[in-house]
Amino acid sequence: MNCPKCNAPNPEGSKFCASCGAPMGVEPQPEQQANNQSYSQAGQQFNTQTATDKINQGIANVKKDPKKFFLIIGIVAFVLIAALVTLFFIVTHKKKIDLSEYTTVTFEGYNGYGTADVDLDEDAIATILLDEKGIKIEDYKNVFSALSDTEDLLPIYSAMEALDCSIDKTENLKNGDTVTVTYTFNNDLAKKCGVKFTPETYTQTVSGLEEVKTVDPFEGVTLEYSGTSPDVSASVKTDSNPYDLYYQVEPSYGIKKGDKVTVSISYDEDNKKSLMENHGIILSSNTKEFTVDEVDSYVTTKADITDDLLDKMKKQTQDVITAYKAKYKSNFSISDVKYAGYYLLTSKADSWPHNKIYVVYSAKASGKDKGSFKNKTIYFPLKFSDAILYADGTGYVDTNSNYLEGYNSGYTSGWYTLQGYKSVADMKNALVDSEKSNYSVETEGDIN
Repeated sequence: MNCPKCNAPNPEGSKFCASCGAPMGVEPQPEQQANNQSYSQAGQQFNTQTATDKINQGIANVKKDPKKFFLIIGIVAFVLIAALVTLFFIVTHKKKIDLSEYTTVTFEGYNGYGTADVDLDEDAIATILLDEKGIKIEDYKNVFSALSDTEDLLPIYSAMEALDCSIDKTENLKNGDTVTVTYTFNNDLAKKCGVKFTPETYTQTVSGLEEVKTVDPFEGVTLEYSGTSPDVSASVKTDSNPYDLYYQVEPSYGIKKGDKVTVSISYDEDNKKSLMENHGIILSSNTKEFTVDEVDSYVTTKADITDDLLDKMKKQTQDVITAYKAKYKSNFSISDVKYAGYYLLTSKADSWPHNKIYVVYSAKASGKDKGSFKNKTIYFPLKFSDAILYADGTGYVDTNSNYLEGYNSGYTSGWYTLQGYKSVADMKNALVDSEKSNYSVETEGDIN
């Protein structure tokens, strides 16, 4: 609805004109409507005239003030130049591809022995180059051979062929180290694809490597022995061997009690690397010295002859003398049998027999023939060989010996000569002195 006074449009149902404030319910008189129309036309003419006058006045003012005039000209020129520069930048600007955003450096292994590998996501980069050309290929590798045969795709093919990367350090890395990725590319070729590759290098800090464990490879390692000293063989025994270590013992044979042997583990660079990569360990050492002690050994000193072992030899000697007395009782009378001592002969060259033990008993003997010797002292030695002292402290000797040494004592009765020696000097000369070049000698008792 229009105002009845000024003819201005108003919403339906308005009680007053929003333009002149006149009541909307009063119909204007014809004369008033004519006046209103005259007023409206006069207002429009006034507004138009006023705007034109203002423009003309502004121009006149500018002409009167040259500084303001040149300022306006300068602003207009600046806007035009900025627009041209922006347009030039848009036309000539090449999209930068930050290769580091498409680079993955992977660290694996253990601290101090870590490895690094680098991978460049060429699929993603090629997709960007194709997008810049407006080409949609889901997997450019599937059509990579076609790139070199298509004129539009040849620049992309060439740019991608020239793109590569390498890493300066790949092994023996520790947390906190830095590695540098170096890129090789040809930005002249990339320019033809509307892009520019950057940067030339990319640095990354090593992290995430597991800590290395140092283990004692000889924990739970012992030696097993076979044979008897001085001809012992040794081998390595382990409670467990979770790292598949290879042990060697040197020397492994011809060993005697008290010797030192060395157990070693093959631990060259390849083995070190394998242990690091597969188990994350380093060895605290790869050699250990062992003293050969708890082994069976041939008796070499009087201290090795246990009381039990001596008792066995003494009993055997007594038994042999008793049997000898019984056998030759019609020829000789033997009495007052007493233990006198023993000689221990030990081989100097570890040759057989390794030892000889002569257990000696003394006795009084008489011949039963008329005119034969009477009540003479006689020495009965019985020889034992290769007596052994076991690792558990017990001893062993072959007690089957039953031959009394000294086949010609010089005491005879009839056709028979008494076994044994009639003096210590004779016995010692025959049994001991003649062997000193090959055997070391110790004596027990008053038989020296």
